[in-house]
Amino acid sequence: MVAVPLDLRRTRQQAFSGMLAWSATRFNLAESGKVRYAEGMFVSGDFFKVLGVSAEIGRTLIAQDDRLGCGHPGAVISHTFWQSEFAGDPAVTTKSVRLDGRLFPILGVSQPGFFGVEIGRRFDVAIPLCADPMFFEPGKNRIPVRNAWWLSAMGRLKPGVTIESADAQFQTLSPVILQETLPPMYRPENAKKFLANKLRVTPGDTGVSQLRRQYENPLWILLATTALVLLIACANLANLLLARASVREREIAVRQAVGASRGRLVSQLLSESLLLALFGAILGAVLANVLSRGLIAFSKMV
Repeated sequence: MVAVPLDLRRTRQQAFSGMLAWSATRFNLAESGKVRYAEGMFVSGDFFKVLGVSAEIGRTLIAQDDRLGCGHPGAVISHTFWQSEFAGDPAVTTKSVRLDGRLFPILGVSQPGFFGVEIGRRFDVAIPLCADPMFFEPGKNRIPVRNAWWLSAMGRLKPGVTIESADAQFQTLSPVILQETLPPMYRPENAKKFLANKLRVTPGDTGVSQLRRQYENPLWILLATTALVLLIACANLANLLLARASVREREIAVRQAVGASRGRLVSQLLSESLLLALFGAILGAVLANVLSRGLIAFSKMV
């Protein structure tokens, strides 16, 4: 996404009741010796508020925490990180977490089940955007740099506002926003290409995922291949049932001889087929549920 200054997005847009920005990163937890990384995020002050994520212990970040020159801001850790690194200590808000050699006081623990907003990337520690200068040499932080492109943005729609109307509004605002965020060092041809872009609004209810874009087409191909294999399996099963029916000709003839009607025979064969289909569907649903949970768990660990 285009890195748009937060104040610009708040004053110009009318579609969202709240907006947030974040940037994924990794922090070294080790004080010395072997490097030990945690998945981190730089987040805007309203990040947790807009997402509706509360704190299990302490508090989450607020807008007042994310101001330029914030000094030594606090951090919010995830429930999983709290359990693994602090053994679930209820007094964790009296402690600090070391990130790339810098100590950040822990403000709170996010509610269980919140893993961040990016699929395939879990969240361990979140600190405000204003802490970015602490990780760079003086004057070299990314906040004032217009071509750093380090932030992603998300917003919560106002009641009654649709994605389509929000998208139309942002496309209308695009020329003004892009003009004001045009990097001054761009050559004329690059500036022209930059200004030709359009800001788009897309659904974010299932999170943001580069994996989805990367694997969407291969997964559709895999799905089509799976459907073809399933069709072949159904055809083979039908042939097996026909072969079994031919073997049962004598049984069916005996049943007719003792007075069984054609409808009764059809009902029996149909019941057997439905029972077989029901057991197959149940087994398939159970396997799909187990495998999907396994894939989700694996994506969170990667």
